[in-house]
This record gives sequence, C-alpha cells and structure tokens, in this order.
Amino acid sequence: MSDMEIRVFKYVELGSWDKVAREIEEHDSMHYDKPATGAVYAVGMLAYLVCGDLNSARFLYKRLSQSLQRDVDVTAVWKIVKALWNEEMPAAHEALAKHPWAGSFTTLVVALQAEIREKTLTLLRAVYITIPVSEAAQMLCIPREEVIELAKSVNWTHDAATDSFTEPLTRDPSETAKGPQGIEAVNTVVRNALFLEQLAA
Repeated sequence: MSDMEIRVFKYVELGSWDKVAREIEEHDSMHYDKPATGAVYAVGMLAYLVCGDLNSARFLYKRLSQSLQRDVDVTAVWKIVKALWNEEMPAAHEALAKHPWAGSFTTLVVALQAEIREKTLTLLRAVYITIPVSEAAQMLCIPREEVIELAKSVNWTHDAATDSFTEPLTRDPSETAKGPQGIEAVNTVVRNALFLEQLAA
C-alpha cells in the first residue's frame, strides 16, 4: 500500500472526508500516469457523497479508465451515485445495503446513510404536518422502530390511535430564518412534495 493510500484510509478513520477527496485529487494531478487502486477511488467517490458533492463524485468516476470503472467497489458506488443523481432514494438505499462493504467502506457507508436520511427527514418536515408512520418508514428506508426513535429527535408527536407523526406547531426560529421565504418557499415546498410522492410510489 502506497503512502497516499495509507493517508486516505487514515483520513477515513478520522472522518475527515474533505481530506480524503483532496488527497486523491492531489495524487491524480501530480501522478496522472500512476492511478490509484479501485478501492481508493471508490472511497473518494463516497467521501464526495458524504460531503454532499454529487457532481465531484460523478466527475471522479468519469475520469477513471474503463478497467477501474469495472472495479467491483467502484461499480457499487457508481450505482449509488446514479440513484442519487436521479433522486431515487430507495434505489440509493438498496445499493448501499446490497454491496458487501468491508473495512474503511463501512465507516463511509454509515455516514452516507445518515446523510441521506437527514436530507429526506428535512424534506418530510418541510412538506408534511402529519404523516403515517408507515409512509415515513418507507421514505426513510428504515424499520418502524428506528423511525419512531428518529421522530423523537425532531420532536414529532406519535399519535398511537392513527399511528402517525405530527409536526410541532412551533419551531426554533433559527430553522425558519435559514429557509427560503415568500414565493421561493412555496416553490420549494411544491418541488419537495413532488419528490416525496415519487419516494412513496
């Protein structure tokens, strides 16, 4: 294992996702004739995804040679990238769950799953005041028990009679201040509602 690869996997252990990506970029710019292994590039793509940089993950894949693109880990990550690009969250979760991740990949996959669920939860809170537990579980791609625990973290109320969650009537003012205002807020809610309808389909 090269010094660069050792640094990359060390950064993964530390959770320094931006340093993972930077290390690979610097290596490729200085040693374009000596590409790294498929595992390193797969880790780099996942690091970009955890950082929310979907475009860079796509571009990293596209600049790889065909042989590297056929690497089993690179292929697995590319399925996730394509699903996220097409806003197919269930497919992204399925791709994450199906591949036998090991070693440093496990750390990145757990982080990415949490990132995807956080974004989906944010969309749910923007669109729904009340939502059935079963629908929330389907959209977040986690078991019912985990959804109920997650709901507690955002102060959703669970109505046992209807088996649904209710969004609090009041929120932290800082959350509202961060979001879009006026017509932009309306447009954002409409886009999010359409996206969530696709998840529930």
